[in-house]
Amino acid sequence: MKNTITSCAAAALLVLAASLAGTASADEIDTIEARGTLICGVGSNTVPFSYIEDPQTRKNVGYDIDLCEAVAKTLGVKPELKFVTTATRIPEVQQGRVDLALASVTITPERQELISFSYPHLVTGTAIITPASRPMRALSDMANKRVSVIEGGLTGPAVSQKIPGAKPIGFVTPATAFLALEQGKVQAMAADETTLLGLMRSTPGKYAMFNEYLVLEKLGIGVHKERPKLLAAVNQTMLDMEKSGQAQVSYDRWFGANSPLKRKRNFTFSADMQ
Repeated sequence: MKNTITSCAAAALLVLAASLAGTASADEIDTIEARGTLICGVGSNTVPFSYIEDPQTRKNVGYDIDLCEAVAKTLGVKPELKFVTTATRIPEVQQGRVDLALASVTITPERQELISFSYPHLVTGTAIITPASRPMRALSDMANKRVSVIEGGLTGPAVSQKIPGAKPIGFVTPATAFLALEQGKVQAMAADETTLLGLMRSTPGKYAMFNEYLVLEKLGIGVHKERPKLLAAVNQTMLDMEKSGQAQVSYDRWFGANSPLKRKRNFTFSADMQ
């Protein structure tokens, strides 16, 4: 009798586990559809990824917003923005508080242990800017200098590793890291190239960018590791955007020919870019 009860209990547990697994798998899309919104973690003031262009409307626009809206359209729901920082963007995905992380998340093996990534949506590099009036144009010129970086990212360790004696100083947002440079609290700022270009465009000619990267980077959209259907929907949306030409239009608006940055697109949305 005892063995029979134990066997029945074990069987019940297996049925329950299978049921829960099936529910979790279904819920990753169903929950979003039932909610009616896709929650995207984005930066609050990161030009040209996510920022307020018109103070009257107070509406966030940018490259990341275009991607969020495209995936939301694929799923038949509305986009909902939640502001995250470099330090919180991955935990927000892990804890299910955002569906997608779209805040300049560089794809690395370490981060791939924590979350899943879409196909790369931007190929760029970690760069350094200094005041144009100062004769520093190479990484070797930055030895023992103070460099502002964004907290929680990979830039600080890269600065320490590649520039002898350099002192990375962390700030919560790109805007505050740039302000430190403007106020002379640091001699340089290191960040993603496109983020720096966005910050520099407000003061043309005042800052200069080094020709060499600290690190070559591929940025991806972060998704919870247990949400493969959502990841597949994101990747398919990106492929559809590439096929329709929407990907190029979005890039040109924020980085390329139709933007102040005039940066040539050297990648496509493709599985081959992984």
